[in-house]
Amino acid sequence: MLMDTVVGHPQMATVRSIELVCQPDVMPFYRRWGFTDQVGPSRLMRKTADPLLTRALPGSPIHRY
Repeated sequence: MLMDTVVGHPQMATVRSIELVCQPDVMPFYRRWGFTDQVGPSRLMRKTADPLLTRALPGSPIHRY
């Protein structure tokens, strides 16, 4: 209901894009509202002191330089 409300709100008609960060297991949920992971070369970056937030998920490549 929340996603229907946000995405369907009349003021959203002029919004060019909505960005969202989610875990891979919930991607099918957001695809129901037209979200896609095909976003070109864009990637999420993070700076954190919490090592749990930089762990690679199983099956995900992580690059450390």
